[in-house]
Amino acid sequence: MPKPLIGITTQRWSSSTTRPNQRVQGELHGYMDAVLAVGGLPVMIPLSVQGADLAELYGYLAGL
Repeated sequence: MPKPLIGITTQRWSSSTTRPNQRVQGELHGYMDAVLAVGGLPVMIPLSVQGADLAELYGYLAGL
């Protein structure tokens, strides 16, 4: 049986306080680790995916 795909929304962040880069999107590894630990496959959802594309993506996911 295939593992369920679990969506994880991302956030904008920067690793630098002196040269912020707001184009970076990601999430802390703890969220991915938690999904993997219970048998799911994490899928990171970029903030730029919206509208019909986001609705289509949701159709593939078993949860958020």
